[in-house]
Amino acid sequence: MDDKAVKYREALLLVLFFLTTGPGPALFMLNKFTVTFFPLFMLVVTLFLYRKELAGLDFNQILRNNGQYRLILKAVQWGIYAHALSAILFRHTGSSITDHLLKNYPIMSINVVFIGPVIEEIIYRHLVFGYLSRKTNNFWMAAILSSCLFSLAHFSVDRFIAYLGVGLIQCYVYKKSGNLFPCMVTHIALNFISVMVTTMNA
Repeated sequence: MDDKAVKYREALLLVLFFLTTGPGPALFMLNKFTVTFFPLFMLVVTLFLYRKELAGLDFNQILRNNGQYRLILKAVQWGIYAHALSAILFRHTGSSITDHLLKNYPIMSINVVFIGPVIEEIIYRHLVFGYLSRKTNNFWMAAILSSCLFSLAHFSVDRFIAYLGVGLIQCYVYKKSGNLFPCMVTHIALNFISVMVTTMNA
């Protein structure tokens, strides 16, 4: 795929993400239909646009890389620390949009645990962080900027630190591993833990 086609694909993904599973629905059209169908639509479109890259991946090699499992465990550990620090500092006085959606729409558990992590890692780590890394040639600047966007997109003031911390951890994991698999697994694990905690506190 030539550079022009890659840029077109990336621009299309960013626009679709904003309109379907990113900030767009939360700002303009959050309802049972958008919550049910938009994330699934975005996942199908993303997988279709990256079908050639997926076909060329050696999943056996990825899955047999023991080093990345240690990286995942460390990332999950530090992600929990980031959320704990945020909870201590801000006491989480209000519920987030995600909490509201989980309470009112059962399908959100699937979106939060499985679909969201796959899409968000492609958008925030592969596209946004990757682009900023190439442009700035500075890991920390790219990581902080992309993680701020990641955190802001969750519309939670009292959890900003938690999402920022997780974003930075995920940028490190992506840079260290060179692929999105450990980022996605870490994101899935952290979101699963979050859903469990939300359920237990209900």
